[in-house]
Amino acid sequence: IVWFSCMNTILMSIMERQAEIATLRAIGTRRCSLVKLLYLEGFWLGLLGVVAGILFELLLSWIINNANIMMPPPPDESVGYQLNVRNVPYNYLMISTITIIVVLFSSIIPSFRIFKINIAKTLRG
Repeated sequence: IVWFSCMNTILMSIMERQAEIATLRAIGTRRCSLVKLLYLEGFWLGLLGVVAGILFELLLSWIINNANIMMPPPPDESVGYQLNVRNVPYNYLMISTITIIVVLFSSIIPSFRIFKINIAKTLRG
């Protein structure tokens, strides 16, 4: 789901900026430079998403841990326990790395769209 969502976002970015991309190609910007620009945009999209997600999780876990929510007792027990969300930095590191890699891979297919843009037709219309 993350892969398709990011790919859709990057494709929409390309579609909205076709005139800009065509202008860059018309003035001699190499295709590999445009692909690098697209990958950099994908990297920042992933990094900002990861930072926002971690901050939201930290806020939500703080709220849950301070709400004193009691869980029902497990089977063969008569006493419940307090719900406590643990924050594990290793998990943040692994999920962040995987998310940024997925976002970078989702930039591959939209990068081929840059090669198919007709410069003259795009700048005319």
